[in-house]
Amino acid sequence: MGIEEVFNENFVIPLGNYYTPVNTIIYGLVFALAVFGVYKLLRRMNVDIDRNFVIGIVPYVVLGSVLRVLRDAKLLDYWFFASPIIYMLLFVVATITLVFSKQLEKFAKAAKKKSGLTDFLSDYHRLWCLLGIILVIAGFVILSTVGYKNYYASGLMLGLAAIWGAILYLAYEAREKFGEKYKFLSVFSKENCLLLGIHLFDASTTFVALTFYPYYEQHVVSNFVIGFLGPAGQFVLKIAVVTVVLWALDNYLKTDKDSIYMRNFIKIAIFILGFAPGFRNFLRLGFGV
Repeated sequence: MGIEEVFNENFVIPLGNYYTPVNTIIYGLVFALAVFGVYKLLRRMNVDIDRNFVIGIVPYVVLGSVLRVLRDAKLLDYWFFASPIIYMLLFVVATITLVFSKQLEKFAKAAKKKSGLTDFLSDYHRLWCLLGIILVIAGFVILSTVGYKNYYASGLMLGLAAIWGAILYLAYEAREKFGEKYKFLSVFSKENCLLLGIHLFDASTTFVALTFYPYYEQHVVSNFVIGFLGPAGQFVLKIAVVTVVLWALDNYLKTDKDSIYMRNFIKIAIFILGFAPGFRNFLRLGFGV
């Protein structure tokens, strides 16, 4: 088998449809390197990985889900809207708007005459977030032409997510009451419970799609687990992997400023990995595409 044939079988043909063991490994390595590279870029730009950064980036994560559903609906049927290429595209868009927002922040802070506009621009995340929201609105306007159809599926997904939310709330309460005695409960902080909840929302959308509708799982590891445990295996996989990763981040990274920023950024990456596919699944089932 030649290199061109291997490339076609693992990267061209599966694009946007399914993953293979080979492209899963390659994409995973690329993602890990990208996380490290983007983190270094942000630090060089003096962007703090904090609450404001999260607020600014959320619209671009939502935009990724919307664009993927637009491709599923054949409204934007281009190869560069397929996963995982879409993430690279969004990285470029988010970076350009971030750089633009940071430059305007510098001008606003240096302006001698203050106004409502300079106050707004004096913190980059406001304009960055606004530009992302505008793009998201444009995407939803296009998607609205399809028409929302499946309220039953939406109810099932939200109902399952609510149940997991209640369980995570109990886990957080257990941490507050018994955390000193049972150290393993330390992982269930508010922040970590939120991240776990997002991934369990993703698992809920996958469970509903596979159990009640003619969809299939694209990812290799998830397919392997589902082959043994059925669609509910997605919950087991999410709880096991995400909990261990969050526990390791909280216990093994140092507490200096750079380490805290790195931990925050990795948790943002975890948020993206859970929310982007979960919201895409939710929209795709809801719009019936």
